[in-house]
Amino acid sequence: MPFYSGYIKVGLRNSLAISVASAALLATFSDGRFEEVKVACGAVAPTPIRMKQVEALLAGKRPSDELTKEAGSVASRECDPISDIRASRSYRRHVTGVIVSRLVAEAARLATEG
Repeated sequence: MPFYSGYIKVGLRNSLAISVASAALLATFSDGRFEEVKVACGAVAPTPIRMKQVEALLAGKRPSDELTKEAGSVASRECDPISDIRASRSYRRHVTGVIVSRLVAEAARLATEG
């Protein structure tokens, strides 16, 4: 069964620094559709969170640009970040949507290319 896993961290440095936001995605595919999807985000809530609404949105659907954009929108609404010295709440919400969209797009690309 084909699968994709990916991770994106947003921060001032790649290592030894607290993230502004991060996201990980694990997805399996069957017949060109997302089958099982797990999405988790860090630094956008009091503790790392599973993005259950994003997972439900993707499960069973064929990848598309529209679905990728919708996943990012859902992710930005599903997180509950704080403002601190590293980033504002609104920036964290925005960047969460961007990185989740990127992960979904990459998973979709690999799924459609075989």
